[in-house]
Amino acid sequence: MLLKNYKFDITLPECNLSALTVNAIAQLSDDISEVFPYLNAILKGAICKPRTKTLSFRHNGKFITLFPKKIAVGGLKDREEVKKLLEWIREILRVVAKVL
Repeated sequence: MLLKNYKFDITLPECNLSALTVNAIAQLSDDISEVFPYLNAILKGAICKPRTKTLSFRHNGKFITLFPKKIAVGGLKDREEVKKLLEWIREILRVVAKVL
């Protein structure tokens, strides 16, 4: 499996500490950058930047940026929404890794 484990922290948006949403940063157990070109091809509106090794896209109104060993997500309601979104990303990575 491409992504075995992750842990995440939740933060308030720096520009608006009274916001009704939270941001999350997940630290990953594995480097996922090898699948960025494939994700770029299948995720609508994704932007892959090979020089900075990032892939950014939106999913259900959430802005997501993948780094080699980190995922940043903004505009989430709570910890449960963070977990759901990270598991969705993990499943996408699993599917892509299967075809490589």
